[in-house]
Amino acid sequence: MKDIQRRYGSVVILVLLLASYIVNTLFVLLTLDNLYDFGSFIASGQFANEGQDPYSADSPLILAVRFPEIHHSGIAPNLNPPISVLVFQTIAGLHPMKAIMVWRVITVTLFILSVALLARQYPRERTTALLRLAWALNLAGLWHTIQLGQIYTFALLMAVAAWLALKKSKPILGGIFLGILIAIKPNFVFWALLLGIVGNWAAFLSAGITAASISAIPLIFRGFNIYNEWLQASRSYTPDLLVFPGNNSLQGLMAHFGVSQIGVILSIVLAIGILVFGFRQKPGSEAANSLGIVTSL
Repeated sequence: MKDIQRRYGSVVILVLLLASYIVNTLFVLLTLDNLYDFGSFIASGQFANEGQDPYSADSPLILAVRFPEIHHSGIAPNLNPPISVLVFQTIAGLHPMKAIMVWRVITVTLFILSVALLARQYPRERTTALLRLAWALNLAGLWHTIQLGQIYTFALLMAVAAWLALKKSKPILGGIFLGILIAIKPNFVFWALLLGIVGNWAAFLSAGITAASISAIPLIFRGFNIYNEWLQASRSYTPDLLVFPGNNSLQGLMAHFGVSQIGVILSIVLAIGILVFGFRQKPGSEAANSLGIVTSL
């Protein structure tokens, strides 16, 4: 009897998730007429191709948002690390709307690939597998990433690749994937630090060497000034971006109360606390990876 109830319960949950999936699909389909963050990426590439500051906000392509409910507005230029500028230069000459549609297809493909890799590593019986897939497809972050034209599913794929390589005791390969991830999202350096703390030096060093090598590439083409431009833009636009409703960080939460610096302090304390915990407890590989991801996020 319990098996029947559990099975019917799973079916009900699956139906609800599929219904939510349809709603999310319609939501994205009805909002495909805007470039959103992808416009900021193209603008960054265009500025770089013209020899200008790639982190400038002086372009109509850059995302500008108003939130009348909280009496706030702001702009969101590209604030990804300098290596992103070299990539965005390659798409700067494409038709923006055609380019974002292609990128949205790539985004979905990268997400499906990431989920498929995890599903293969962690197989479940059919009903449970379907539930997990339906759950993954209903994550709000996925749909916002598709809508806004962001780069997060590539970061997800690198994180999955690093996770699986480390799980299979391939620390150098895992470190390379993690290094790529750090180069595009530097906050994931905490994952690498935790690996070093628990004694996985091969992964730690390969991640560091990979991240440093990739991060040095922009210096060849634009010199040290590009990092100065990036840091200046981050300082200039981050305060407004923290108050955006979609910002779920501790800094974002505190910024809504006008005390964003407390959010910075809490983030640092939390990160240090987890690193100290890792140093004292020396968790296993999978637990260390989990802690590393949580700390980075």
